[in-house]
Amino acid sequence: PLDRTREEMSPGEREVDSFFSDSDKLKKLIDFLSLEEKKGKDKFNGMHFVLFKNLFRNHGDQYMELFKPHLERLIADKHESNQRCASEIISGLIRGAKHWPYDKVDSFFSDSDKLKKLIDFLSLEEKKGKDKFNGMHFVLFKNLFRNHGDQYM
Repeated sequence: PLDRTREEMSPGEREVDSFFSDSDKLKKLIDFLSLEEKKGKDKFNGMHFVLFKNLFRNHGDQYMELFKPHLERLIADKHESNQRCASEIISGLIRGAKHWPYDKVDSFFSDSDKLKKLIDFLSLEEKKGKDKFNGMHFVLFKNLFRNHGDQYM
């Protein structure tokens, strides 16, 4: 279940909670994950996606206030590595949220400004006209609109 106290968490979950509740550690992690591996050859990293999917699946939105400034910074930055990192986090959030109770999902995604920014970011295109992160867009939009599409029609 989501929204548990630290006492209700297993020892492993408490370690995860301690790490992601620490803004300095989270900043260092995001700075590391947003490093460019090979100039001009950044690709969506499925392992990063799975990390965030599992985090948001198991812990809900309890860390979103800590993630928010990092996501805003990554999305606003035009460097490919920062946008890739933002897409990995957002992808994990969307896929992890499908395991939340409906009322939590509904309240989280009911902010139309937040969703507009998210959709605008996911629909960015590279200068060459190719989709920035390939087929992952299809999966993300499918999951997003499966439960919330009626808000946009």
